[in-house]
Amino acid sequence: MTSMSVFERIVAYADPEKGLSATKIPQHIQKINAWQTISMLAAILHAKKSPYFKKVKRPRADAVSRAQYLATLAMFYDFDDFMFAGHTGHSSVVLPLVLAADFDISGREFLCLQSLGNEAGARLGASLFFGPHNGQMWSSIHQFNAGLIAGRLLARHSADPAATLRSTLSRAMAFPVYALFDSFFSSSAKIFTASSSLAAGLSAALAADGVDGPDLFRDASDFYATFSYAPLMQVWGDLGERWYSQSISVKKYPGCAYIGGPVEACREIYGAMQRAQLSASDIISVSVECNMLSKKMNDLSQPYLRGADSSLTTLNFSLPVNCAAMLSDGNITPETFSADQLRRDELWRLADKVEVEHDLEATRIMMKYTSLLKDSTTIMLKNLHRLGPYVKRMGGFSDAFGLPLEAGINLFKKSRYPVENLFTPEDDFSRFRFINPATVTVKFRSGQKFTASSLNPPGFAGTPEAEMTATVREKLATSGAAAATVQKIIDFAEAAADLSSDQVRTFSTWFMGQAAETEK
Repeated sequence: MTSMSVFERIVAYADPEKGLSATKIPQHIQKINAWQTISMLAAILHAKKSPYFKKVKRPRADAVSRAQYLATLAMFYDFDDFMFAGHTGHSSVVLPLVLAADFDISGREFLCLQSLGNEAGARLGASLFFGPHNGQMWSSIHQFNAGLIAGRLLARHSADPAATLRSTLSRAMAFPVYALFDSFFSSSAKIFTASSSLAAGLSAALAADGVDGPDLFRDASDFYATFSYAPLMQVWGDLGERWYSQSISVKKYPGCAYIGGPVEACREIYGAMQRAQLSASDIISVSVECNMLSKKMNDLSQPYLRGADSSLTTLNFSLPVNCAAMLSDGNITPETFSADQLRRDELWRLADKVEVEHDLEATRIMMKYTSLLKDSTTIMLKNLHRLGPYVKRMGGFSDAFGLPLEAGINLFKKSRYPVENLFTPEDDFSRFRFINPATVTVKFRSGQKFTASSLNPPGFAGTPEAEMTATVREKLATSGAAAATVQKIIDFAEAAADLSSDQVRTFSTWFMGQAAETEK
């Protein structure tokens, strides 16, 4: 019997008759979906505080314009959700919400489309893991999700659903958008990272019937040759069997996901400073020891820092700036990046005292316990001959080749992180935790020294249910929206499975009005 190709597996999973259905989505995944929905809609509403908000034109009536608008707003403060591997919410949440105005999408179908975008979209990102991009720069996820989600909706009334899905997805992905480092790390145009890909895919998906693109889901395709140095096609093998959605994480603080560990350690030190009656002006040095992804995102942003005149998108990646803000204020919010707050000389004096170093132990345990790629270190070592461009592009990632040596040296040494409470995805995926290890040491003029480590920041996958619910609700409540608006969003997200298509359409229209409304 011939095995299914990756393209055939994706189409089969998305098939509205034979593929994913609401009854196949476990209750705990439905709860995670609700958290993701609340988090993404909160990120969109927080965007109204940004100076970019008045510069972005209000959407037109068509679906492409509306989807592009919401995905753009969600990127303003880098306040989106994320998972292994990608920031799928810009399409997995936005597209079902927007398309509900044009298609009959019940609450159960909304959950299916959201899960479809998370499960398949994240696997596309994972297959590109060893490539020129990472995180939000895997923006082809949204072009892919546009074709997949629109394809499923169009296939529901097709005589041949599989053919309609193949056609829609292939033409949506025929000309994938390629993200550039300069645009992403230095400019305010970074807000279009997800939405430009989403718009390209959705416009192609809806622009024709029966117009086909090539099968790009082959490791020898032009797509993988351009977007990956060593395609990891094995990630598609368990689509429909293993829920990557288990890894969905919510940002408690605006900014790159990889600032989470360092700033959470700083938050703990801020509490100790308060108890010791010490202030940020008493600090003489700050040492941040972090995993390679936290360090690399910081390194890539450093050339673009211009003090208070820096682009907001640059600041979202800077560990010195974010650690300084947390040590000064005990919190990081969108208001932290207002013009008045950024003009504080004391903030920049403290940021200058922050040194960032790569901690091999942090990287090793992050790869061991967080990666859904089976034995990711071995995969890297086996592909050394193909990863020259990867190391050259990512620079500091070459440190990762010291991981086996570090593991041997520390074989009998107790970790500074509580790894005894961790399980690898292979051991027990139901207890998966998204970790972002970091240790921060702060020294003071008095000679005192405080050290704190963070492993699983609040909001990251593995956060206890009650705390996660409180985190997403606080994120929404602090968005500036009225109490009635906050409750309406919570009710929609938490009762999605019970809603009719008319109720979903009504909510879609209402929320678009909330997002586009300017302050009076």
